[in-house]
Amino acid sequence: MTTNFHPPTPASERIIAGRYRLERVLKQAGRRESFVAQDLTGGSRVVLRMTPAALATPVEARLAHEAAILAGLKAPQLSPLLDFGHADDRFFWVRPFIGGESLAARTTGPWPIDDALAIACRVLEALRALHESGVLCRNLSPTNLIVPAGQSPAALVFADCGLACSLTGDDEAQQKSVEDVLYVSPEQAGSLDCEIGPPADLYSAGAILFELLAGHPPYRGTTVGATLLQHM
Repeated sequence: MTTNFHPPTPASERIIAGRYRLERVLKQAGRRESFVAQDLTGGSRVVLRMTPAALATPVEARLAHEAAILAGLKAPQLSPLLDFGHADDRFFWVRPFIGGESLAARTTGPWPIDDALAIACRVLEALRALHESGVLCRNLSPTNLIVPAGQSPAALVFADCGLACSLTGDDEAQQKSVEDVLYVSPEQAGSLDCEIGPPADLYSAGAILFELLAGHPPYRGTTVGATLLQHM
């Protein structure tokens, strides 16, 4: 019996939606993948995120609703949503590639108070723009806050928000690390039986400000469960 084996296509040879040539894997998290890609229509580098299209109907409806809002949202603190849609039975969304460092990489101890407050104001301004549009970030952590190359930390940009955590399922929750839950609110972690709303984002922002001033997150356990318990 002969079995035809077809190896997976390398990322560098894949073209999504006839427009985006994948260059390299940026991150893999559960069912989601992020790639650095080239936009063949203009040559610019972008970040393309993909996830399975087979989602629960309410989740997919929220995804489409949030994507439409984010595509029209113009705020200097937010990386714009350039494109979104379906390709290869998967949902994808595209944002510009931002050269620079994450706030996590820049934080090696306590920040000067003036810098910490300037960063906090930038984060809160971004959250206000999102919340006034009816969208939650759900993914607020120093790893998703990028300081563009050659600019001050007060010019940081939200690299991703809203859509990523609209897609998080139970299987991904089981794969989380301690680093993933350092800034998550109790209700977002499922520790509280209440609706997730803007206060969840504000909780995460407060945890980030604490780290900027103290040099370490407010809570850190040896396991995911121990860390979540401390958040309670």
